[in-house]
Amino acid sequence: MGFWVLVDAVGALVQSVRPGTTGRIWFGLLGGLGLVAAVLAIVTPAMTAVAATWAVGVWLAFRGGVELFGAVGATVDTSRWLLVVSGGISVLVGVLLAANPGRAAIALATWFGVALLVWGVIHLGLAHVVHRHARDRTVTTGRTVDR
Repeated sequence: MGFWVLVDAVGALVQSVRPGTTGRIWFGLLGGLGLVAAVLAIVTPAMTAVAATWAVGVWLAFRGGVELFGAVGATVDTSRWLLVVSGGISVLVGVLLAANPGRAAIALATWFGVALLVWGVIHLGLAHVVHRHARDRTVTTGRTVDR
């Protein structure tokens, strides 16, 4: 995350010194703040993860509150219960994340890791199926597959 912020900050600083750019001061401020945030994120990744988890928790709780408020004002044609369930889950997860961001960051990293492993296995299987289909097509037609 820190390196992404660093690249973004450098881009904003470059934009701030380009001639003809409107809002050069704002780009300069954005780039300067981005550099500070990038250094903090790179030097203290644990603190960055906790802060990001806390921010996501607050955002989810607020989003859930908006969904619950929307469910109250929803018309009869809409499915209020879906908004209530979605809003309730968002508030619950948001409160859990904000209440203990350290453990939540570890749990989120674990879940993301597991999800990415599953995603990778699925894509390897898909690649195998596509490769086998292309090979079978070559064998049956006697022609190579266009690339």
